[in-house]
Amino acid sequence: MTPRERVIETLNHREPDMIPLDLGGTESSGITGIAYNRLRKHLGLGTGATQIFDVFQQITKIEDDVRSLIRPDTVPLLFEPEKWKPFSLPDDSHCSIPEKWNPEHDDRGGWIVRDSEGIVCARMPSGGYYFEPACAPLAGVSNVNELHAFDHIIETFDQPFFADESLETLTNRAQRLFMETDDAIVANLQFHLLAAGQQLRGYENFMVDLLLNKDLAHALLAKLCEAYIRRSESYLESVGNSIQVVLLNDDLGIQNGPMLSPDCYREMLWPYQKRLIGSIREKTEAFHPLSFMRVRVPLYTLAYRGGCRCIESRAGFRRRNGHETAQERIRQGYHVLGRGLRHAAGAQKREFDADQG
Repeated sequence: MTPRERVIETLNHREPDMIPLDLGGTESSGITGIAYNRLRKHLGLGTGATQIFDVFQQITKIEDDVRSLIRPDTVPLLFEPEKWKPFSLPDDSHCSIPEKWNPEHDDRGGWIVRDSEGIVCARMPSGGYYFEPACAPLAGVSNVNELHAFDHIIETFDQPFFADESLETLTNRAQRLFMETDDAIVANLQFHLLAAGQQLRGYENFMVDLLLNKDLAHALLAKLCEAYIRRSESYLESVGNSIQVVLLNDDLGIQNGPMLSPDCYREMLWPYQKRLIGSIREKTEAFHPLSFMRVRVPLYTLAYRGGCRCIESRAGFRRRNGHETAQERIRQGYHVLGRGLRHAAGAQKREFDADQG
């Protein structure tokens, strides 16, 4: 079985010849630059390019010499910068960063980055290892009518200014990967919804919106959803025949539980995730949508049964009427394309009706 066949077989819930392995197929299953440099040293490979494509989490691309030793089954397709430039990681090891990502020291010993309009958009504190968003452009919005003034910001969310290569360049790379490798190609679309609201409105503001200012939250989520759908149309028209997996990314949980109640999720987020996933599924047959929803309870099954697929930590699960129950998943634990989402046994006893909402 080729890596591509292995991943497709597993996503279709059929037992492959071996468990698929992912390293760097997505930014959620990648490796930080510091860890990557140490891995290269451990493998005796010497210094590499260490291209940091996810500058916030400091995630690097996996180079071919590392891939040849680890042999992952996936390869990412993501918008990259047109040019790279040298930089140093917090441990002073070498890396490359996008040319348009320009860290500068602040007066507290950390780093800040300004966007194309000169606004501080990211900050790394002294002694830190990654950047955090530093600007919530919609924080001052108080009602639905004020959103239209920020349509450009909403329209381009999850489309970083520093990842500036053209769609044509991306398309050519997708075709080359499809023809010259037998890896499963993962289209990193991301398309956050909950995290987008938190970054655009401010974390606290948007969590309050979900409960007390629902009209504003719905309006923002609807705008994001429609923007993502429009963006996916040209994207999938260009690369849809080359890809096997689409990554839709969001954070629905924290370290010790879900971020939202099931009722809040069903009412406020699920309708937009369902529409977005459904729209993407209609545009190409050459992929299986995959949603990384980092939760410690089976709330993720609401979207999973809506059309997502996940790679389990072991093949051949016994099923009840063709589907594992939420409790079975928790007892056995699972991974999603190698990204550890391990669930403690008995952490959550309830099953949620995924067909509601």
